Amino acid sequence: MARKFVFDIETTPRPGIMDTFYPQWAESKYPGKEGQELEDMAALHAEFGMICAIAIGNALTDEAPKVYTAGSVEEEKELIKSVTDIFDSENAVLVGHNIKGFDIPFVAKRFMAQVGFVPRALNFGGKKPWEIPHIDTMELMRFGGGASMSLRSACLLLNIADPKGSVCGSEVPQLFREGKLDIIGNYCAGDVSAERELYKRIMKALA
Repeated sequence: MARKFVFDIETTPRPGIMDTFYPQWAESKYPGKEGQELEDMAALHAEFGMICAIAIGNALTDEAPKVYTAGSVEEEKELIKSVTDIFDSENAVLVGHNIKGFDIPFVAKRFMAQVGFVPRALNFGGKKPWEIPHIDTMELMRFGGGASMSLRSACLLLNIADPKGSVCGSEVPQLFREGKLDIIGNYCAGDVSAERELYKRIMKALA
């Protein structure tokens, strides 16, 4: 029987990434950005960034999501080990907003980098799109071809409490540098709670 987990990640540049070839690579990818702004863009790429928080909850209940945080690459490895049982579960169905476009590939690559394998719930090798069981609410909200809608916009549409509060995703790298992992973790958990409510509303509307 499938077990549905709603999840979200927060990412940040890997410490020391500006001492690699990243700046040269990023200058052409992000023209006009420089310094700290350029470094922060590394958070969007698994080869240059790392997971600093992940929140996971049961998609069908209201229990608080579990939150894991990491303040270094070494701690990220322990974070990944802590969630391996969920992501390596044969019957896990993952739920999230834009997880197919960002979260799932990022987590899969960090698994490969940190522990040397990709868990079953993230391993799509040879599978066709319709064979992947995970549920991306960004895809659902496009209704077959409409414009993509952010989690925040979808929550506004359906009168769900704004998940962003006083923090937005672009602030995560600076919060990480300041060591404010508790704020990052709470922000990540808030996104999961909002995403879970969004998923329930969508499923009810489509029933």
